[in-house]
Amino acid sequence: MKRLLVLVVMSMLLGGCVLPTEKGNVKEADPDNRNHFDKVTLRPGDSAICMEEPCAVYFVMPSGDGELTIKGNNVYPEAFPAGQTVFLGSYWGGSYTFHAEGTETPVSYLTVIRSGGGDGDFSSGR
Repeated sequence: MKRLLVLVVMSMLLGGCVLPTEKGNVKEADPDNRNHFDKVTLRPGDSAICMEEPCAVYFVMPSGDGELTIKGNNVYPEAFPAGQTVFLGSYWGGSYTFHAEGTETPVSYLTVIRSGGGDGDFSSGR
């Protein structure tokens, strides 16, 4: 009986990790369904700080036709449709820049504060 109870509880806890949504042809967990995320929406030229990690980052793409590639410091380059708000990913402690390649839009900056293990010490690195 105890094993069954543990199995049911574990299934419920892990169930939140597999909430599928569509992003192109790839299924991934929707960060908006996980309430432990800090979340920011950046526009070209914006600066933001996330006080919790991981940080779900959305970006308002510059207007235009087709796709634009977002590049930056500590960012994997990826193409997204112009003129839409897109999910760039979840970011952990550190500093990041984002720029739409091939445009004259300003760079956006993001700082994600590292969790200090609950003791208030934000200087401990991972």
